[in-house]
Amino acid sequence: MLSASTSSTAAKTARSRAHARHLYAFTAPGCTYPPFISLNAVEDGVEFTVRSPATSDGKCGDTATIKLSREEIFRLVLSLHVVYDREFKDVREALAGSYALSAEALSKIKEPEKKPITPAG
Repeated sequence: MLSASTSSTAAKTARSRAHARHLYAFTAPGCTYPPFISLNAVEDGVEFTVRSPATSDGKCGDTATIKLSREEIFRLVLSLHVVYDREFKDVREALAGSYALSAEALSKIKEPEKKPITPAG
């Protein structure tokens, strides 16, 4: 049986997901129960949901969800750009002008204001 606080938390999570705005998804091709990642803007941050590949006996892989605050998302994006810039030069050059951010552009990015993310409704 759920406690009052667990029940309240579950209800809040359900409301948050009901008003989520889809941001990004990737699903691996060509298999039953493919691994995937899905990012959704929710009331107070961004939820990442991932599923591991199917098990060796063909059952659905494990699924997990984690929510990051706006500040953590900002740190994650900057970290990804640093890694991308350092480790994926061939990709950066192939996508030049499309997605790549220069080190100069990254240095001009400011910490976001602490406003809640407003999911599309």
